[in-house]
Amino acid sequence: MDPPHTASASDSTSVELTLKRKSNDIGWTYCNLVDPSNLDKVQCIKCGKKMSGGIYRLKAHIAGIRGNVASCTKASKEERELCKNAINEAKLKKKQKMDEDRELRLGVNIINDGREDTIDKKTNYEIKASMTCFSSKEQMLQKNTFVDGLMMQVYEISDPFLKKEVDRTKSLLKSHEEEWKEKGCSIMTDGCSDRKRRIIMNLCVNSRLGTVFLSSKEFSDVSHTNEVIFEYVDQCIEEVGPDNVVQIVTDNAANNMGAAKLLKEKRSTIFWTSCGAHTIDLMLESIAKQERFKKVTDQAKSITIFLYAHHQVLSMMRAFTKKDIVRPGVTRFASAFLTLQSLNDSGTELKVFTPLIKVLRIADGDTKPSMGFLYGELIQAKEDIKISLSNLPKNYEPIIEVIDGRIKGRLDSSLHLTAYLLNPFYHYNNPLIQLHKDVVLGMMDCIDVMYPGDISVQDKILNEEFPIYREKRLIFGKPLVVKACSFNDAKFDPVSWWLTLGIITPTLQRLTVRILSLTTSSSGCERNWSAFEGDGDCETIRDLYDDDFESEEDEEIDLVNEVGDE
Repeated sequence: MDPPHTASASDSTSVELTLKRKSNDIGWTYCNLVDPSNLDKVQCIKCGKKMSGGIYRLKAHIAGIRGNVASCTKASKEERELCKNAINEAKLKKKQKMDEDRELRLGVNIINDGREDTIDKKTNYEIKASMTCFSSKEQMLQKNTFVDGLMMQVYEISDPFLKKEVDRTKSLLKSHEEEWKEKGCSIMTDGCSDRKRRIIMNLCVNSRLGTVFLSSKEFSDVSHTNEVIFEYVDQCIEEVGPDNVVQIVTDNAANNMGAAKLLKEKRSTIFWTSCGAHTIDLMLESIAKQERFKKVTDQAKSITIFLYAHHQVLSMMRAFTKKDIVRPGVTRFASAFLTLQSLNDSGTELKVFTPLIKVLRIADGDTKPSMGFLYGELIQAKEDIKISLSNLPKNYEPIIEVIDGRIKGRLDSSLHLTAYLLNPFYHYNNPLIQLHKDVVLGMMDCIDVMYPGDISVQDKILNEEFPIYREKRLIFGKPLVVKACSFNDAKFDPVSWWLTLGIITPTLQRLTVRILSLTTSSSGCERNWSAFEGDGDCETIRDLYDDDFESEEDEEIDLVNEVGDE
């Protein structure tokens, strides 16, 4: 009977040896493998707990390091210290190895000039930021392979770096939030389709400090109705603060105009205005369809297509002219007319568009807020167009009719008219604008919207403080003050003018600053989205459904007028 007993003991010893790893790691003193074929699954011989994660997790279990595994209840103090020291020694060795590798790479970096700490810190931050757009861990690691002297750790991107970026963003937003509260802001909307053809609506907040991305939402499976747009915008108004929002800026789509009506019913103190860049784009489009200009634009397009389709001809053209034909603009039709200008800068048919292109650049510009300039520059553009067409009514009337038709109900709101009147550049250079009925009534309506039912404030602005500004009394009449607003150059900013000189009319000053600090275009929101897309090739909703916008034009105008009349 002894031989069978001996065999059994031998088998037991064999199994035990199989479950033990031949390793000097102290962790194997306290565990066995659960399955010899699975080196990741171990069992603590002290308490019997089974766990995944291999020997490292077992040592954390014995050491009582919480976070990834429960502590062993039967390990002694000495055993805990042994495993804890083993873990710390392994970390130290790994760090030393990484430092050695880094020194080796720096040793062959021939462009290092000793500014390692300063340059690497900045570059390391920027590389990590750019790596967030990589789609996989492998791509990130490949990115790291080509950067000498920079150690990229995946955990830095997924946890510490992300937290730092969130904190940095919140810190940057503080100044913007203070600006919104003090001087007001605009919520800009833009609908677009990304590379995957998903319909997305983006919302940004604009103030004098710039444009900040606020929110983005996919609407691929939802009808883009008035109610849907309004509810989304209304949520963002709550987030920014209803008292901080002066206006919502959108393009001229019918559903946006319908949402404007819903906004007026709920939030009567917030304006809903049309995008100035889109409206001027529609002007250019309508003018291009007129018989006088259609032929020359079609011919120019044909020439341009031919040149850019034949690289040798294009190269010769660039070599001899030292110029390019295609000149990108704010919008598709702006680009078309800029291209025409490059073909023939002296042509009468092309000069007529220069004033509108100038206004378009103001509406879309980021150098200073455009609300105080848009209406006045449109008036000036019409005068410049008349001059370019020799002041002959038969030549300019069709164009002026298009411009006036697009302005009506879009760019002549009480907000635009009040900004025009309160910009000293226009008011002091042409005092007669205060006699225009539409402008005066527009200002009264604007004040009523911004201070509803507050007769005392309305009276103080209209009857006490505005006459001081209008008649150039006190400080407003000083030669230096008048000279400061005589020229509309890059240095002139009506908001700064009012902040400095409006101290004698504080209530009017606050109203004026909140109005003149506004934008007139939502194209900044479109640029913001293009930055997120990377290569800027997303299409706006009005590009995707351009025919629909054209066919619903009458409906759009009716809706705008309906909102304006209520």
